[in-house]
Amino acid sequence: MFRRVLLLCLFFQFSQTEAAQILVGGDAYHRIGSGLESTSQQWRPSCLAGTLQPSAPNRSITMKMYASQSTSEILEDQRGYGSVKVDFWVLGAKARSEFILRNSESETQASLIWNVDYRAASVFFNERQLNARGQQALTRPLAEQRQICGDQFILGAALGARFYLATSLIFDSREKYRYFKTKVSASAFGGLLKKDKTSIDEVRRVAQGAHLSVQAFQYGGETFDLDLLAASQVSYCSMDNLDPCLERFAALHRYAFGPEGFRKHVDSRKPEQLAVLWLNASSYQDAGHFLSESKAPPVIDPGFVSLSEQLFQWNGSVQQSIARVSAWLADPARDLTGKEQAQLELESLENKAKAIQAAAEVCANQENYQTCKSRIDSINTMVASP
Repeated sequence: MFRRVLLLCLFFQFSQTEAAQILVGGDAYHRIGSGLESTSQQWRPSCLAGTLQPSAPNRSITMKMYASQSTSEILEDQRGYGSVKVDFWVLGAKARSEFILRNSESETQASLIWNVDYRAASVFFNERQLNARGQQALTRPLAEQRQICGDQFILGAALGARFYLATSLIFDSREKYRYFKTKVSASAFGGLLKKDKTSIDEVRRVAQGAHLSVQAFQYGGETFDLDLLAASQVSYCSMDNLDPCLERFAALHRYAFGPEGFRKHVDSRKPEQLAVLWLNASSYQDAGHFLSESKAPPVIDPGFVSLSEQLFQWNGSVQQSIARVSAWLADPARDLTGKEQAQLELESLENKAKAIQAAAEVCANQENYQTCKSRIDSINTMVASP
């Protein structure tokens, strides 16, 4: 699919940087120095000792809009080039990944997502030397070195904050979604958000039964004002009553790009008040530690990558269903009996999401393939059931 990533450079006159990025879990900062087995995408305990040293602040902001892109496309774009790529982390970054999964394009959902990245300082793992585990590994054959320490280690982290503003039209069937996509242009979707009467009429005409969703998410920096703003607005609207959601979008858009919003709440933050945006890895050999040299045979992945993909697909399906049912429940015109049934469905979906998340956490920190596979097999029936 042709990637339609629009750089929104006119909102600010700040300097911009291109960097390799990945969504990471809440314990990402503590991963600095950890070993990594790149073939099986599994962590290894640290074989290095060292100190964390921050770089000089280099504040910049980057803005993009993702139009009609799937979760996989968005995550791949945010990873960029040269970054660590461990798919279990996508699931480990629970709230962040769920936001993208619920709001990206799918078979029943048309989406636009604005992404604002604020980059502050970086932290590097310096004054490195082999610790006791590394010294022990150094006496072993190369293949065993890789098993013990991995072939890479986490060299540093980029600190900052990230804000998402997502708007979606959620349909109750694939057929209605496909009909909408053949009849309405992306510019009309944008015109709807700008309250253009022609665009509103056009969208309403071919999107009957759909719901407009407006959601926002931020990590890193102060979020108090955003929390108040998001809580005070209606987040799902039917085609017959779009105004509350359009007002919500306008308010969140001002927060994202206005002088009193996102930038103000992250620019004065200390490094420890910011989030890890991405992690950088280095091979031991490139960093001069001479563990797991390039001629060391790669670890044969018994199936961690395929298990990761299975969890990702499950999570994507469940999160999209949560978005669909949440939109349905938000419609005040629904009858009470229908809402009770939908509430039960939502609870079931949320339980599935928790089970998937728990399995991902086990697999991300588990070197034993069978333990990981057994955990996934144990939830297969529950997650795969309607």
